Amino acid sequence: MYPKYSSKSIIIKRANSKDDDQLFLVYSDRFGLIFARAVSVRREGAKLKNNLSKAIVANLTLIRSKAGWKIVEADMPSIAADNFDTISLRVIYKVLGFFVKIVPINSNDPSYFDILYKFLLYVDSGRDVKELEFATLHDLLVRYGGINSNFVALSNLDNLDKEKLRKSINKAMQFIK
Repeated sequence: MYPKYSSKSIIIKRANSKDDDQLFLVYSDRFGLIFARAVSVRREGAKLKNNLSKAIVANLTLIRSKAGWKIVEADMPSIAADNFDTISLRVIYKVLGFFVKIVPINSNDPSYFDILYKFLLYVDSGRDVKELEFATLHDLLVRYGGINSNFVALSNLDNLDKEKLRKSINKAMQFIK
């Protein structure tokens, strides 16, 4: 029997796998960016189905076996896709897609989790998504090393020079594949 680990996790991507399984790309507060499999989650009556189908942030119980990470339990999502309109979801997945480009698999840096989680909480609270997108991209790029900055954008949302922020993000993103 493998030990179980509980972790607050951001579900970045999901893809159908063999039979009724799904493969998830998850950023966990404890283990970083990992691939995790949920067995028979697409089957009618599966207990994980409701909690994973629309989740963006949820507490997951994971095990690490020889075959890799496996999701064995999921609490009700603390942030779910149903909470957002189409524009907000597009911005969320754009930021998460950018995050995947700059962070290697199995990297575990808690500051990345804090940035993404704070971004999702702010979007969930109804703040302007474009402003949040720029602020979060800025914070991810500062953490990644693409921008040198004295301030963290998400903590200075009300005092941002948005034009300067946009220019520094565009300049830094030129060097990212």
